[in-house]
Amino acid sequence: MKLIIAIVQDEDASRLVNQLMKAGIGVTKLATTGGFLRAGNTTLLIGVDEEGGTVARVSANAGYYRESLQVAEADGGIPDTDGRREQCLHVFPDGSDGWRCDSVRPDSRSVYETLRERQMAAQTGNAAPVLSDFEGQGAVYDGLMRTLRDGTFVHAYLITGLEGMGKRTLARLLAQYWLCQAPEGEKRPCGVCRACQQVRDGTHADLVIIAPGKPISPDVRPDMKSIPVDEIRALIAITGRHTFEGGRRVVLIEQADKMNPPAQNALLKTLEEPVPGTIFLLMTESPSLLLPTIVSRCRELKLHPWDDRTVLSVLEKHGVTGQRAQEALHVSGGSIGKALAVAGDEQYWQRRSEVMRDFFALERRSDILRISSTWKDRKDDAEELLDDVEDMLRTLLLCHLGQRSESAVTPYPAAWQRFSREGELSAMMRLLDAVAQARQMRANQVTWQAVVERLLLSLMEEKSKWST
Repeated sequence: MKLIIAIVQDEDASRLVNQLMKAGIGVTKLATTGGFLRAGNTTLLIGVDEEGGTVARVSANAGYYRESLQVAEADGGIPDTDGRREQCLHVFPDGSDGWRCDSVRPDSRSVYETLRERQMAAQTGNAAPVLSDFEGQGAVYDGLMRTLRDGTFVHAYLITGLEGMGKRTLARLLAQYWLCQAPEGEKRPCGVCRACQQVRDGTHADLVIIAPGKPISPDVRPDMKSIPVDEIRALIAITGRHTFEGGRRVVLIEQADKMNPPAQNALLKTLEEPVPGTIFLLMTESPSLLLPTIVSRCRELKLHPWDDRTVLSVLEKHGVTGQRAQEALHVSGGSIGKALAVAGDEQYWQRRSEVMRDFFALERRSDILRISSTWKDRKDDAEELLDDVEDMLRTLLLCHLGQRSESAVTPYPAAWQRFSREGELSAMMRLLDAVAQARQMRANQVTWQAVVERLLLSLMEEKSKWST
């Protein structure tokens, strides 16, 4: 029995382990760090009864997927059917709209299918996002692109905006830009090199992602809803090491407002004394929950609600058109993420219809008990119900302020449509406060039926004030 220690690239490790096990070769996988391969490393302990030739052959096959993919990408996509670029890869039309793949290599079909998926995505408009998608953000985009072109970008950015505005997408694209392997002078991020693909998958060795519930420190429980100081300490330790690829390191902190006070203070010290070559991208919906000193040391990229044309364009690219697209637009609040999420969610539209019927079409106080009784057993829908009522009230408010078109309130009963035009701003704010009070009642363990009754009563009282 002989022991072989193999240090392989992370992207090849899982495939290699599978192939070794299929070949009946025992292997133990160890998570390791270091710059031996100038990339993310995995160490394998392999026990063999021979000189190791079988291991070498299996390793070559396991790495074939990555090599073929890179060659095919460099040559414009799908390999030639004559096998000129890869002798072992043959792709043929199957007589229909699909293709078949014959090969002596184990992963050639996977290679082809991956490439084909990318090509089809580009043809249908569902290609991976690019930085130019953010042109609709106006001055934010213009200023950012100018600093990237001039090389005057800073070491820390704070990306803010409501949910679904594209904070995570923009952060990943910027990470791709700084880690892209495209030659100098070419378009960055290229979107197709190994580094860009790894950033998209979240597997790049020089990309560090911190988020609640996804700890990088072994001392942090995965079920924690905050980002504790141990996470930031682990991050600081990582940034103190040499990068794997020899270039920059990018740190993404999602929901940065979830950092507890000690964690924020620990990060502040790092931001005050930036590590050369390390760029921080913090994302949050609530920048006010961050230390003012952290905010002041970051350049803010504030993403605003997207215009109707952009939201509709994205929905169309994803196959959502007609009345459903308009409905998704009205409830999105300029959030592309929300528009896409609700467009195909039939349960959402069913529940929204019920909320409109029971809460906004309410006419008599005597109906409050009846309606609350129908909702008392729907505790699982409690948060969604409160979200729906709040969204509907906010739509009325935005229409009142002239920030949404009147068509957004067309599904509302006539009285509430008039309220969006003639109602007092103070009344709208009181209704939004009523939703906040309902959430607090739930937090205080008040029965769900009582919460519903209180919310219905608030709607009825405010409606009676301006409708009489």
